[in-house]
Amino acid sequence: FDFETFIFRVAALFDFDFELSMDAPAEGIAMGPMASQVVTVTATLLSGVSVAVIFSVFGLPLNTTGSFSSISVLPTDGTVLTLSTGVGGDTPTGDYLVTVRAVEPNAPLTREVQFTLHVI
Repeated sequence: FDFETFIFRVAALFDFDFELSMDAPAEGIAMGPMASQVVTVTATLLSGVSVAVIFSVFGLPLNTTGSFSSISVLPTDGTVLTLSTGVGGDTPTGDYLVTVRAVEPNAPLTREVQFTLHVI
């Protein structure tokens, strides 16, 4: 057991930080009641040793799904979020605040980005 290596790795983990960004336009994403749209979400390492983060999405309207091309990525990588409306029925028109969350469960550390989904 190498105590110095252990201390270095633990310190690096505690220094871990990342940010999230996405390619959604500032005015939000407009979709019809039965459509699909893709958005790229990127985790960028700010400090520490890169550790996998896990993605989830919240705030989607009724009959809308959000699926990630990869639910877990290392910061400096991205994932594609596919939004689909009209799944199992009509999606109600309106404006919805959608949150994409990335969590590093060991720290724990959470980062979020939001966009408005306009169902027209």
